[in-house]
Order: sequence, then structure tokens, then C-alpha cells
Amino acid sequence: MGARGQAMGNATACLSDEWSMLNNVAGLAGIKNNVIAVCYDALPGVPAFSRTAVTAVHPGTISFGVGMYRFGDAVYHEQIVTAGAATSWNHTQVGMKLNYITYAADGLGSKSVWSLSMGGITTLTSFLKVGAHIANINQPWLSKQLDERLPTVLSAGLLFNLGREVVVAVEVEKRINDMATGRLGLEFPIHEKFRSRLGYQLNPQALCGGLGFRLKHFLADYGITYVQSLGMRHQLSLAFTPGTKKQNKQQTKAP
Repeated sequence: MGARGQAMGNATACLSDEWSMLNNVAGLAGIKNNVIAVCYDALPGVPAFSRTAVTAVHPGTISFGVGMYRFGDAVYHEQIVTAGAATSWNHTQVGMKLNYITYAADGLGSKSVWSLSMGGITTLTSFLKVGAHIANINQPWLSKQLDERLPTVLSAGLLFNLGREVVVAVEVEKRINDMATGRLGLEFPIHEKFRSRLGYQLNPQALCGGLGFRLKHFLADYGITYVQSLGMRHQLSLAFTPGTKKQNKQQTKAP
């Protein structure tokens, strides 16, 4: 989740932002301010596939975060409630999170499982980061009768900082018993407060793009993805980074 990541082809393995809680949890260690964020993802061609999410992060020596994600409608839906923590030393960030996942279908009841995910991000040079995360390490059972488990998903990527806030992200994701997915993303400034993004994804093929807007305590991102079989997907993220009481007081006195 997160319109910034979606606009960059979902190449999020090395990103540290308000949506690291639902992507690579190690990214929490790179967040400098408290942040609360909400996101809505709409697929007009298939309204039942719409998604919503909310996250909150408190940074520190150990950064903590919580999040909630929901996909689907009243007939069928999936929901994730997650809590995690991350820290850093030298040039490496590591994090872990616990997920409570619920699947529910009208007339068929629901099924809930616990899963564990973890990740890491290392800054190798001033212009290169490497990141990886693994989701559902414990592969919880969804149905022993059908021999069905929640699949483990491994993602690994590189982030190139080309200067002047221009970054290129590449990522490969492999889900057990499924084909690997490749992702490529680009982010660059077009104004002091605006960022433009482009992305591409393989399996399924998708073209992505979007814009980001930044103020001191407010962030807004928009992402759009086109997949031939599903059409356009739109995602809007809003985030608020409240200042300290001291900062707020100083702003009140400012002319």
C-alpha cells in the first residue's frame, strides 16, 4: 500500500516512509517524525477489489508502528491488523512485525491466522541501498484439509540515489509456488514541493505513475496503475506529521 510506492511500480523494498508498516517494516527505522496516514485504493472496473489502509508510526531508538488494511466488500473481504518495530545501527535498519489476518466470505464464515514478517535495509554507499523483506515466515495454515497455507513472499531490491532527490528503485518478488515479479520505479522533483514518479511491473505487466505533494506537516500522494486485464487502479494517500508542542508554539508566535 501507499500511493508513492504504487506510482513507482510497487518497488518498495528500500523505501522508508509512512507506508513501511505495510511494506518493508525495516523502513520504520528511517522515519524521523510521528506520522499518521490513510490510503484509499480504487479499481473502478471491479469495485469489489477496492482497498483501504491506515498506519501510525512513532520514531525513536526503536521505532514502533501499527497498521490496518482491508480488501473487498460485504460478500468477500480480507483484513490485516499489524504491529511492528524497527531499529538501526551503523548503516543497517532491521524490523519485524506481527500480522493478524482474517478472511471472510458471505455464507462461508471466516478464518483468522497469525503471521510473522521481517526485513532489512542497508546503506552501502551514499548512492546505493539494498533491502529485502520476507512475509509470512511461519506459513500459517488456512486449511489443513486442503493442504493450504498462507504463502511466504520474499522481496529484494536496490535503491539508487542519483542526487538532487532523484532515485531509481528495482525489485524482484518471489511468492512460493508462483512466478517471480520484477519492478522498476523512478522518483524525481518537478518543484520544491512536488515529486513526479513512474514505474513498471512484470507478471502481471503494469504501467504506473503519480505525483507527490509535500508541506511541513502534510503529505499527499496520488498513484495510478494500468493493467490490461483490470484497467485503471487509482490510489490516494494522505499523511499528517504533527510537530512538537514547542514547534507549534513557535509557529503561533510567527508573524
